[in-house]
Amino acid sequence: MTITPHLLENYQQLLSSSQQMLRLVKEGQWSELINIEISYVNTVEALMRCTRDSPLSAKSIENLRPVLRQLLDNEREITLLLEKRKDELNQLINQSNRQQSLMSTYASNSGLVMVPRDI
Repeated sequence: MTITPHLLENYQQLLSSSQQMLRLVKEGQWSELINIEISYVNTVEALMRCTRDSPLSAKSIENLRPVLRQLLDNEREITLLLEKRKDELNQLINQSNRQQSLMSTYASNSGLVMVPRDI
């Protein structure tokens, strides 16, 4: 199968969405990222439908190689940045849990006077 204008347009849309997603991850714009991800997944599904019955020729794949390489590079960087964000969120959750535990302990002991006992 050769690259039809429609197919090429889908690949270009996929690359554009990928670049937008990378920018949004770097800027921490999580709500906007989700909206772009939906478009990205829809485009991937459209590409899968287009190429399922008529796979791309080796020449077509070679012509798409720069786009595919950039998509993979963007995906790798997005994944690394999302992993970093996940680690940050885990640290915040752990810190919040420790604070909640301390507050709970403090609240349960409030009003009690603790004095040392004679041994």
